[in-house]
Amino acid sequence: MAVEGLRQAKDRFDVGVSNAADLIQAQQSAAEAEDNRIASIYAHQVAKLMLIRATGTAEQDYVSYLGVH
Repeated sequence: MAVEGLRQAKDRFDVGVSNAADLIQAQQSAAEAEDNRIASIYAHQVAKLMLIRATGTAEQDYVSYLGVH
C-alpha cells in the first residue's frame, strides 16, 4: 500500500500537482512500511524459534518450522 502511495505521489509530483514535501513524506512512509515489514518477519521467526525451544523439538526440526530449504 505504501509503495502504491509512493508511486502516486511521484506521478503527482511529475505532473506538477504536488510539491517535493509531499513526495518526501510518501518516501518516508514507504521506507517505514518496509522497516515494519522486515521487523515483523524477524519477530515471527524469533517466535517460531522460541516455540521450538519451549516444546523441546529436536534441533533438526527448526528448518521445517522456519520454512527454510
